Amino acid sequence: MTKICQIDNRGIVSVAGGEAEKLLQSLVTNDVTQISPGGAGYGCLLTPQGKFLHDFLVTRDGAGVFFLECEAARAPELIRSLKIYAMRTGVEVADASEDYRIFAAWDMAGGTTLPLAEIWYRDPRLEELGFRAVIPVGQAGEVAENAEFADYDRLRIASAVPDGSRDMIPQRSTLLDHNIDALGGIAWKKGCYVGQEVTARMHYRGLVKKRLLPVKSQAGTALPETGAEVTDGDGRRAGEMRSICGDSGLALLRLEKAGEALVCDGAKLEVSVPEYLRKKM
Repeated sequence: MTKICQIDNRGIVSVAGGEAEKLLQSLVTNDVTQISPGGAGYGCLLTPQGKFLHDFLVTRDGAGVFFLECEAARAPELIRSLKIYAMRTGVEVADASEDYRIFAAWDMAGGTTLPLAEIWYRDPRLEELGFRAVIPVGQAGEVAENAEFADYDRLRIASAVPDGSRDMIPQRSTLLDHNIDALGGIAWKKGCYVGQEVTARMHYRGLVKKRLLPVKSQAGTALPETGAEVTDGDGRRAGEMRSICGDSGLALLRLEKAGEALVCDGAKLEVSVPEYLRKKM
């Protein structure tokens, strides 16, 4: 049965003006020129040193306004960063979170029609994540939810998909360690963007030594919070926990340790590798 829920930890930042596409193309990791109305892309804003700042799903309307679905709590930070780059361009950057609600739909059976069907778009990261919608607040009541955010969160975790700063540390994390490359969040041939040189170097020189991977408590107990150390059977550091949902979570693990018996705060962990990531490891 199709599951639908509101994604209430995400907000919307709008980017409008005649130079909006040019501005975003020079800043973000993906190619926004390839996003058409009704479609979507996934990308990030980085520091000049190639470190993570923000991730977002990008859509646009027929009038050329871009909508960045980002972390709601950090939307003001994203706006401040974009406004610095937008100075003297005529591009307007605004927080539109109060005007829209974000929904996800997944596990769709064949022939299923979603409410307000023309608004939904396929999640560009993974087919397993289903569809996404940015719905004007006045129409949000037409969408009947039958799932909880925790249901979606477990799906996201099992798919090894990061959720912004719940999994990536601003100004410290690199994208390839956190699967952004495998999720289609980087356009390798688009040319320059902020942080491009460092990101490309990691990719072409094969410098990835860690990956964000799904883990589960073998005993079914709740996992420790973000930052808890993951060790191997000899007590040597193998990585650390990131976002969790009950007995499931994501851990940033050293690749050479991913196949070993691992422990976090006394809980024995079961590590899994989604199929799309296997060719990256």
